[in-house]
Formats: sequence, structure tokens, C-alpha cells
Amino acid sequence: MLVFASVASGAPQPGPLCASAVELAASKLAQCRLKAESVHSRTGDATKRAAALAKCSTKFGEGFDRAVARYGANCPMIESKETFDGFLTQCADATAAAADGAFLPGCGNDAIDAAGEQCDGTDLGGETCETLGFLSGTLGCDGCRLDTTSCVSTLCGNDAIDGDEQCDGADLGGASCETLGYESGTLGCSAGCAFETSGCAPFPAPTCGNGVVDGLEQCDGAELAGETCVTLGYARGTLACGAGCAFATGACEGATFPATGQTTCWDATGTVIPCAGTGQDGDIQAGAPLAYVDNGDGTVSDSNTGLTWEKLDDESLGGIHDKDDTYTWEDAVTVKIAALNTPPCFAGHCDWRLPSLKELLSIADYEVPFPGPTVRAAFETGCVPGCTSITCSCTAPDFYWSSTTYAGSPQFAWYVVFFDGNVLANPKDTLGYVRAVRGGE
Repeated sequence: MLVFASVASGAPQPGPLCASAVELAASKLAQCRLKAESVHSRTGDATKRAAALAKCSTKFGEGFDRAVARYGANCPMIESKETFDGFLTQCADATAAAADGAFLPGCGNDAIDAAGEQCDGTDLGGETCETLGFLSGTLGCDGCRLDTTSCVSTLCGNDAIDGDEQCDGADLGGASCETLGYESGTLGCSAGCAFETSGCAPFPAPTCGNGVVDGLEQCDGAELAGETCVTLGYARGTLACGAGCAFATGACEGATFPATGQTTCWDATGTVIPCAGTGQDGDIQAGAPLAYVDNGDGTVSDSNTGLTWEKLDDESLGGIHDKDDTYTWEDAVTVKIAALNTPPCFAGHCDWRLPSLKELLSIADYEVPFPGPTVRAAFETGCVPGCTSITCSCTAPDFYWSSTTYAGSPQFAWYVVFFDGNVLANPKDTLGYVRAVRGGE
């Protein structure tokens, strides 16, 4: 349901008039689509149906654009016309399907089939606490939104600030609303161990609510002044604007230091032994479990660090992502990275770079034995001649350049050897492999 703010009775105001125009266009879109579905149900002509539905969307877009052009900033909508179109299309499609004998979608039917649902009852869309980057726990569903209150992170939740945490429980590290630049209020700590500033009050801003950042406002409505969770120092998440025109960072997440992946323990002779009580890496398993998500566009995202990595392939005709391509340290940036950042750019982003040594080490999996490659399946799966970065993921068991120079001998740079996870330095004119990264800055 679309809800708009009410105004006092009297002469029509620009905001409600804009809302009225959009509502009229929306009603015509729904009517137009259902009429097209009715004709299709009667005739079975799929070609005419497709043409009619396209015309419906075009007419809606024209009506929406006319309203925005006429009333401009007075329009109260915060959603785009494409979002309106998608939502109304889903409603019309669901209505047509129901008319043909299907059930109408909705929250509470144990199926993710309605707009905005992350989950529904026992249907969690394949997600678990672990796939969301937590160590363990039971993922729930509350109001068709994923509920992570029973998920357990590695260090977050122990009431002590560890690693990159901004806070943990009652431990705010001495911070307060005032030290963060607010006038007053109570600073909180989110379940993800990041500052929650929704309880902080900014300095008076009489223009708060007009959709424009004025005076001491940090934000206003949908206007965030170009800021994101990442620009504010978090690893990822969705930044919002609170009712007091101050940033609401509760949905922002700090980066988590990843574990090495090692779960086995050995004695001094190299014999496998039980890990309990040894204090070895396989016993403690410090850090968050390695967790990666294939984005389906030739990239892999690290759920712990928030970094996005280039996938490499084994195309028979070569290509910028070919696992067998090698570069000098300088050419890694001026040739490979430059090609990825040439518009339209790789995977829709033009900020690819050579990873630092620590970033490159974060994807090593030290449970994988020699001769490697010492990485998880996200970086080595289905690698056969001719495969592309969409269908496979490849890692050459050899050394990969980092952007970090060896300060003791600046003509050398550090690299990670992915057949055993070793770290060494090589002359910068040596040929080495390259995997690009973005984010985390």
C-alpha cells in the first residue's frame, strides 16, 4: 500500500497533487496489465500480450515523469518509477495467476512470493547465520524479515571491543553522542558491534524534513549528502537518515577479521592429533570462518572483510581474466587494472585495484595442503579449459602480486604463493599473477 503524508484541507497543495497524479498512473498501469492478461487468457496470443504489457509500462512511465516534471521537489515519493512499475507488475501478475487458480502471495504462507519478503515462515531463501557472515546460531524469520538475533559472531557479543569492532554491548570505548558530534542523547551499540546513533539528537535543525541537507544536518530524508556506510568507516551495510536528520548507522557493519581456514592439528613429527587443548590454530580457529558469495557477474564477495574479488578463468582464447596471464609489478596496474577500469568497466565498477599484502592473505585457506591452490572453492571450482569467469573460478598455484612494496629493498614487492600460502618478496620486474580487488577502503 502506498501511503503519503496528509495536509490540511483547503486549496490543493503540490505534494498531494503529485501523489494523486502518480496514483492515477499506477491505477491505469494495473488496469492496463490486467486487461492484457484477460485478452491473453481468452486468445492465448503471447506476442500480443508481450506488446500490450510493454505499452502499459511505457504509459505508466510517461505519467510518472509528467508528475515529477510538473511538481518537482514537492513530490513526496521516495521510490523510483521502476520500483513502482515492478511492484504493480507483481501485483497484477499475482492477480492474473490467482484468477487462473493459484493462491495469492503474501506474508505468512511459508513461501517467499511477495515484494519485500526476505523470508516467510520456515522459508529462509537458503540463508543461514553462516551465509550471512556469522559464526553459528539459528536464523529466524520475523514479519517476513530475516531475524539474526540468535546468530553468534566470533567476537561480537562478548562485551569487549575486539579487532575492528566499534563497540560491544555496554562497552562503547569511551564514545558518546557528544564525542561523535551530536548535541546530546544516548549512544547505543548494534548487534553487529557498530555504533547505533539513532538515539542521539543533533543540534537544532529547523529545516529537518524538507529533503535537503541544511545547516548542521547530516542528512534529510533520502538525501544522505553522498555518504554511505563505507565512507563513514564501516565495511558494508545500508546507511539511513533518522528522524532528527542525523545518520542512522544501525544497518552498517564493521569488517570481521577472517580465520585461516585451518581445522586440523599435528604434533612435532607431522602426525595428525586431536585438536582439543593443543592451543594450535586448528584448536582455537581464531577469526571468522571463511565465507564467500559468488555474485554471478565474474566476482566473489568476502562476507567477512566486505572486499569484492575478481574471478579468474581459463578461456582458450585468452582474455583479461585468464588465470595464465602474468605481469610485471608495474604492468599489473598500468595494464591489467587499467583495463578493468576502462568504461564500461568490469562488473559495473571502475574502482578495481591491486590488493595489499594483508588483503591478499585474507583469501588463503591454510587447511589446503601442498601443492594447493591454498584457497576455498569460491576461487577454485570448475576450472577447465575454455571456461569463463561466469561459469568457473580458477587460481594458478603460483605467486600473486600485492600492491605492498618491500621497504627493506624497494625494488622488490611482496607476493603470496598460492601453492602453499607462503609470503615472499620478488623483484618488481619479475612476471607474476594478478587478482584484482575493490572495496574495503
